[in-house]
Amino acid sequence: MHPRVLLDNDAESGGVYAALDIDWATYTYLEQAGRLLLLGAWEGDDLVGYAICVRGRMLHRDIEAAQGTVIYVAPDARRKGVAMRLIREVQRMTVADGGRMVTWKCGERSPLATILPKLGYRKLETEYGKEF
Repeated sequence: MHPRVLLDNDAESGGVYAALDIDWATYTYLEQAGRLLLLGAWEGDDLVGYAICVRGRMLHRDIEAAQGTVIYVAPDARRKGVAMRLIREVQRMTVADGGRMVTWKCGERSPLATILPKLGYRKLETEYGKEF
């Protein structure tokens, strides 16, 4: 499934990614290069969560890795283990493809910051940004 389907679904429902300015050309390039990992979580016919990762060689470590760029769980599906299942499947697929690391970016107060340590993740770096 193309990420546009997932993110358009989120936009229609007024979800958290509705206001993003998505770079579809880059998504398409990554997908065609085999570097985009996109997972959906379903309850019957309903999409209740998704994870999007970019796979590749880390720039400052000589290993293959996946960087989680988006993980989302619908409000009605939260606190049911959906995010943990998505993260575990990202890990499984990364290792199956020869990867040795998965990273995720999230705010310190994000629910993801609570989930990741439970799955053995540790804080690696602090990121700063400045928009112009």
